[in-house]
Amino acid sequence: MLASYSITPDRARLVAFGGPYYVAHQDVMVRRSETRVRSVRDLAGRRMCQASGSVSTERVVVGLSIPAKLVPGSSYSDCVAKLRSGAVDAISTGDLVLAGFAAPDLRIVNAPFTDERYGVGMRKDDADGCEAVNRAITTMYQDGTARRLLDKWFGKSGLTLVQEVPEFEGCS
Repeated sequence: MLASYSITPDRARLVAFGGPYYVAHQDVMVRRSETRVRSVRDLAGRRMCQASGSVSTERVVVGLSIPAKLVPGSSYSDCVAKLRSGAVDAISTGDLVLAGFAAPDLRIVNAPFTDERYGVGMRKDDADGCEAVNRAITTMYQDGTARRLLDKWFGKSGLTLVQEVPEFEGCS
């Protein structure tokens, strides 16, 4: 499994993880004209889109006790449409997800407040495969491939990208 698949203790009981291949961070996206939101704390009292099935808004409202007003959205695409129309003031989720929606009229606040370790899920007993994945990830960072790919796909988003080899979980 290779996607924005966060390494968590619950998931690690079910699968082995290679990596992480990237350490993403939860952040906030607003309209470019919005200058008063400089951190997650500035979402207090503001309308924040809650994409269906996402736990990101729970981290803000419950985990950080920030009293944002949640507005349901069917997906992050729907949340972006609501942000553009003014129906919500902000979206909060993983920064790479936000970067995928980057546009001239929107901006990522660049004030991360979580670490999301994205890993490669595989069979629980595949230690050799895990080691091979970790070697490949290390090579990609060392030879510049990771930097080139991150810049190619996310460089124009305004997101501050992590360029260092992430610390691996270890294969066992």
